[in-house]
Amino acid sequence: MPSAIAVENLVKTYRAKESSKNFFKGVLAPQYTTVTAVDNVNLDIKQGEIFGLLGTNGAGKTTLIKCLTGVMSPDSGSIYLNNKSIEESRHRLGVMFSSSMIYNRITGYDNLKFFAKLYGVEEYEKRIAELAETFEITRYLPRLVEGYSLGTKTRLAFARTLLHDPDILFLDEPTLGLDPYIGANIRKVIKDLDKTILLTTHYMEDADELCDRIGILHQGKIIATGSPEQLKKMVKSHTSIVIESSYPSPQLQAELKKAPFVLAFYKREHGLKILIDHKNDLSKLLKILARYNLTKIDEHEPSLEDVFIKLTGAQHAD
Repeated sequence: MPSAIAVENLVKTYRAKESSKNFFKGVLAPQYTTVTAVDNVNLDIKQGEIFGLLGTNGAGKTTLIKCLTGVMSPDSGSIYLNNKSIEESRHRLGVMFSSSMIYNRITGYDNLKFFAKLYGVEEYEKRIAELAETFEITRYLPRLVEGYSLGTKTRLAFARTLLHDPDILFLDEPTLGLDPYIGANIRKVIKDLDKTILLTTHYMEDADELCDRIGILHQGKIIATGSPEQLKKMVKSHTSIVIESSYPSPQLQAELKKAPFVLAFYKREHGLKILIDHKNDLSKLLKILARYNLTKIDEHEPSLEDVFIKLTGAQHAD
């Protein structure tokens, strides 16, 4: 299968401001440091493939997409989209960073009409009607966007992205903050598009459901790639434990950090998720947990989430 997105040795750095005390003047003097947001990234995404980028906030996901779409210029490296430069490919790209890519003080219909004309879409009324039906937003189009919910704004922004039927889609956190129904609508659209898609997310369930392959981005580097099933094999011998507690105590977290059989743990809404090296270590973990006031302890099969925390080295949940 031919490559749709080919990236070699991509690097992007920027200067970040820090403040430090100037003892002679008694004021904060700006200091600068160089941050490497994208660090020698290589990607080969095939035509028709849905490729997911997983990473925590600050891992470099958005910066990478901005480089791939020409919003930012990389310091070094090469990018080819369907064997063409970004400049040659720009008109065939669909980019969705967030629902902020639409205008709040006009109607949803006028938003789509404006961008359709900008893209040179023929029979734009028909195209708008098709996309409105796909995203279930027809009844909202006559209304001002400033009155839309986040979910409706996201669906409108996605419809705008698809107006010109692009060859390659770049979707940055397309389901972030959405309720389950609207999130399901967005996921169905993504699966049915039959296009090359690079999407970023920190929702492991979305990545598992949608993506043919996944890359894990950590501190600007791609540290692992593979299908969801290939990645999950990396933690096949491990055991995942979820505990519930009104407040995971610092003492418990300190013990978990010291335990050699605990590979990683991180905070969840009502407790902690703990990844241990092997099921045989479960009795050791239970001895630690028995000393604390926990409301529930569950054992789970290792998931994509566990792969992520193991590879990124998540070790504390304070």
